[in-house]
Amino acid sequence: MATPFAALQDRVNRALDRHLTNALAQVEGASDPVPVEFDEPYAPSFDDQVDAQAPECWGTAAALGGLERGDSLLIDGRPFEVLRSKPDGTGRVHLILRGA
Repeated sequence: MATPFAALQDRVNRALDRHLTNALAQVEGASDPVPVEFDEPYAPSFDDQVDAQAPECWGTAAALGGLERGDSLLIDGRPFEVLRSKPDGTGRVHLILRGA
């Protein structure tokens, strides 16, 4: 049986997936798209001299946890390469991406 805190984490994660996802990711080998929170902010590089796109997404570890550096996925039909996968220990994964 899950602890009260673990049950609360699971409930919050399900709510995030229902209400805050704004894109669908197609992971290689999976038949169904995965709802994700997608953001494409600009990040400074080269000592703030150049802005570059720094796409990232968050989703469930069950769907995205197997992705590693160099893997590819489609988000809303656009190809991306995984630069870094950061599981948060609560059942969610934060992916740092690069346009492919």
